[in-house]
Amino acid sequence: MADFTDEQLRLLAEPLHPDNVRTRQRMSYIEGHYVRDTLNRIFGRDGWSTKIEEMNWRGTVDVAKSEKTGSATAYTCIMSLRIHTPTGDHVIQDVGYGNSTMYTVTAALDTHELAAKEAETDALKRCAVNLGDQFGLSLYGDGGREDIEHRARELPSLAQLKEELTEMVTASLGREPTSRYEVSDRSGIRTRDLNDRAALQRVLDRVDT
Repeated sequence: MADFTDEQLRLLAEPLHPDNVRTRQRMSYIEGHYVRDTLNRIFGRDGWSTKIEEMNWRGTVDVAKSEKTGSATAYTCIMSLRIHTPTGDHVIQDVGYGNSTMYTVTAALDTHELAAKEAETDALKRCAVNLGDQFGLSLYGDGGREDIEHRARELPSLAQLKEELTEMVTASLGREPTSRYEVSDRSGIRTRDLNDRAALQRVLDRVDT
């Protein structure tokens, strides 16, 4: 990651917020759209791309549940995630798995699409996790969501950070800011980051130094 900018490295090092973690059957995970949104936020929409190297059908079997019959299909996907840098692409490759089970007349056909899409999304998440905790790396440890929530509690509260930020901007303007936009604009923070405690803390830390 030597070719990443300092800002990109700083964003990658931020802890994953528990609001971005989902839980299903006692397993914690992040969703595919969050991964794409975060790649866009850190690297820009043109700063990354993916390539499906292989999409392999693993098989389809007949299934039954109560009086219903259907099909279950599985796929694996080998994907390359490319982060574009001024000196070349940083490439990460991994494999994802997807399966789908349906109890309909057309299940033998429809499950292929769903399983393939799930395999593609899983491959993207497995590639991105190599970039750090913003993409769920800590979820693979023993603590999982509990550790993430603990680290989030250690951050100053949003109210505290907003108060400090307002005081800083007031000192700069010679008066209290008249709008939320003015607070974010004058301090060099994007408006949406006012809901991000870690981002606010970074700005305040830079001011203190």
